[in-house]
Amino acid sequence: MAIKRITTLFCLLLLLAQTQAESLHIAVTASFRPVLDELAIEFEKETGIALTVSSASTGTLYQQSLHGAPFDVFLSADKQRPRALQEKLKLSEESVFIYAKGELVFVSTDPVLKKLEDILQSKQRVIIANAKVAPFGVAAEQVLVSINYQGEKVLANNVMQAQQYLNLRLAPTGIVSASVALNLPSTPIPQSLYELVEQAGVVLNDTPVSQTFVKYLTSPKVLELYQKYGYSMADSTH
Repeated sequence: MAIKRITTLFCLLLLLAQTQAESLHIAVTASFRPVLDELAIEFEKETGIALTVSSASTGTLYQQSLHGAPFDVFLSADKQRPRALQEKLKLSEESVFIYAKGELVFVSTDPVLKKLEDILQSKQRVIIANAKVAPFGVAAEQVLVSINYQGEKVLANNVMQAQQYLNLRLAPTGIVSASVALNLPSTPIPQSLYELVEQAGVVLNDTPVSQTFVKYLTSPKVLELYQKYGYSMADSTH
């Protein structure tokens, strides 16, 4: 009887280990969350690997990762923080990879303010993500400097919150990532006004399951999904 109980316990532990091995905890920057939500469905169908997703600004997720949050992979909206984590956590050079390039759009719910340059003559505020924690906020600031905007800004913690502010009409215009502006009236912003947002990820827990996810994320099969949300794929994975 004792042997039978031990065998049953062993089988349960083995099943638990297999279940845990077939799941991943992904930390994703807010701007890429809409893409990952769609991608996760097809990824699980194809691989059987379930994704648990935590989303916030890049700066917030960086701090959480640095202080031991149980993420397997961190998808940032910049290149600097994944590389910083790789160095501080003493991860391998190969743990860092480029997965996407993001673009900005000008959003306006005011029919009078149709073009980006129209905000220069307006007394209305402009919504952008906070450059201190969000790379798309840095890019938005570059745009405003490029056109010499001197007006007031409404700062959101990340681009998803910027989208919420736009929906709440806290200001009629905003400069946000194309990925969060699908259901808002928007126009592309010339890339000459800002540095294209090159987005990198870092594998924090290097397992075969994590590598399967990275290969899927950077494979041509997800190109159409990326384009739907205003992203292009990276030219290389390192």
